[in-house]
Amino acid sequence: MSCGASCLGGLAIFCLVGSSAGAQVSGSLDLGASDIRYDLFQPSTAVAISPTVAFDQGWTSVSARGTVLRFQSGHRDLHGSLVGTTFTPAFGPFRIEVGGDFGASKYLSFSTFTHWFGAADLHYLRPNFGAWAGGTGGTTSFAGSAGTVEFGLWGTVPWATLTVTTSHSSIGDTSYADIETSARVNQGRVEFVGRLGDRLGGKGGGHGVYGEASLTFALNATANLVVGGGRYATDPTRGTIAGRYATLGIRLASPAPRRGDPYREVLERYLPVPSADSPVTTTAEVDATRVLRIRAEGATKVEVMGDFTDWQAVLVTDAGILLTPGPHLLEVRIDGGAWLVPLGATTVKDEFGGEAGLIVVP
Repeated sequence: MSCGASCLGGLAIFCLVGSSAGAQVSGSLDLGASDIRYDLFQPSTAVAISPTVAFDQGWTSVSARGTVLRFQSGHRDLHGSLVGTTFTPAFGPFRIEVGGDFGASKYLSFSTFTHWFGAADLHYLRPNFGAWAGGTGGTTSFAGSAGTVEFGLWGTVPWATLTVTTSHSSIGDTSYADIETSARVNQGRVEFVGRLGDRLGGKGGGHGVYGEASLTFALNATANLVVGGGRYATDPTRGTIAGRYATLGIRLASPAPRRGDPYREVLERYLPVPSADSPVTTTAEVDATRVLRIRAEGATKVEVMGDFTDWQAVLVTDAGILLTPGPHLLEVRIDGGAWLVPLGATTVKDEFGGEAGLIVVP
């Protein structure tokens, strides 16, 4: 794929290697082959390389992604995007999200498609559901001003999240409305992501039902097998036309899991749900050898997360967890319930406005 793919691939590999040094940076590299059938064009096959780099700090995220497609004909299609978003501190059950989106794409000698967008959304967040309303506004290189107004709802259970959105978009003299529902299901090593939508009659944006689905199977800590396919709608913002595809690929990801579902993280980390079961007394103790042990009588599964686990959930065994001297923040979860501050730790406010337990190891 010549220089373009090599440069992008090198950047992704560099980030994959370097990301282990900091829990806030993650990266992935997708390598795949696809059968693509654009509307009104002959079928084609293509190979693709897509590196992604993401930075997460509290309620702020920035991600950059590039894609190089090399078609059966030898032609190449290049895409790149940079997306950033941040949330304000909570006021009651509400938070405001603001963000920006820049992207560009290039195919053969056609003019490069570029877009700049700013976004603002008001989120209503509850333990098991939420809603948001807002929109984007900006400009595209070929159609001038563009904007979208959107309203969405989401609900969650421990193993899945369902989202429903409705939106209306205007890009130059093109306009259309979409109604979509999406689902993310996690079961052990398998993750399913599906999306089904209906584009209502508009002007220049096409119409009809579309849908996509992907299945990801974790082979090990860094490699995943990905199978996907479906039909997507025309996207005037990025200059893509409707089509169908099927793809098979490998995703190489940094060992620290990326934040795959922001709503799920809101629920588990910042808005814990009191368990319907009888409360279990949970105690955190650090012995003379600086080993942390969690006592929870009658519990079958005890998990802990804290600064010493990069805020990833870790199963607590009888051996405990060795800590370094100094202050540490932590939370515990019993039998898949809410994240709680254990007895033996001082309750403090964390940097995200939630509560965590503080312990000091001598």
